[in-house]
Amino acid sequence: MKETIRYAAISEQEISRELFAHFIRRQVVGKCRRRINGSWVMKDDPFIDDWSEEDYQMLVTCLRNTAATGGLVYGAFCGGVLKGFVSVEPELFGGEHRYLDLSSIHVSEDMRGRGVGRTLFETAKEWARQRGAGKLYISAHSAAETQAFYHAMGCVEAEQYNQKHVEAEPYDCQMEFVWEVPGIQQNGSGYRNVAVVVSTKPASFRLSFSCRTVSFVTVRHLASVATKSSAISAIQLV
Repeated sequence: MKETIRYAAISEQEISRELFAHFIRRQVVGKCRRRINGSWVMKDDPFIDDWSEEDYQMLVTCLRNTAATGGLVYGAFCGGVLKGFVSVEPELFGGEHRYLDLSSIHVSEDMRGRGVGRTLFETAKEWARQRGAGKLYISAHSAAETQAFYHAMGCVEAEQYNQKHVEAEPYDCQMEFVWEVPGIQQNGSGYRNVAVVVSTKPASFRLSFSCRTVSFVTVRHLASVATKSSAISAIQLV
């Protein structure tokens, strides 16, 4: 019988090296997502990713700062020990994009595949939305499995890159999550015949999908591109 997973916010005072005593960062990587000649491809790049003691100490420092400055640090506990966590920084950036930075999300190797990552991500989304974010920004590990997770969550390539992240982790994929567009309702596995009506001066034009079903990710990406301009008037089902 699987043990119950408990989720809870983690305060600055609770964050210490001992908190991660039973956390297993280890990730066996086979393929990574890389941009080659302007196109994204999966490339063989086998290695084992793990944290050193120095990495854990840096993690503790960063998470304590996030909590101390009003950000989110939220954990998943099983058997009374930390097995997953997510953090979101409190400061908006990116101008009209209104990004909040999802600075970390990790699940212990022995707890992957149980929906912990999804629950942590959903919590981060809701926390950021309540604080006025337009999008979540993620400097995401390029491993194929990690990229599959973010795409399953509805993330797409970031419209505006955060150069600090690019310089710190040049092999990361810069991504974003855009909330559902107001007024759009899900239909089965996606949206049917989504249309975008863009009002401009002196004319208007209309973008639409004629395919049977448009995926959630496609709509989010379309919204991300279209809404960068105040000219957008509607995204609607037709």
